[in-house]
Amino acid sequence: MMVNLGKNMPLQLNDFAAVEAPCLLLLGDRDKMITMEETINAYKQFPNAQFGMLPGTPHPIEQVDVNTLSFFITRFCYS
Repeated sequence: MMVNLGKNMPLQLNDFAAVEAPCLLLLGDRDKMITMEETINAYKQFPNAQFGMLPGTPHPIEQVDVNTLSFFITRFCYS
């Protein structure tokens, strides 16, 4: 499934412009699956988005520091 999504992405960057809801895009600074460039390009398309970098974080969400993640989510929800 993941390989197929990489080859045949159903969403294109310009599709994100139609998302009106506030969005939070987070990227782990040690992520080897998604690049900073890909994330920033997507972030720029959302009309109401915030971007954050998770320090010391690789791609699998299970490896995220929950306190850092909580900080970003709380800040996003109450900003």
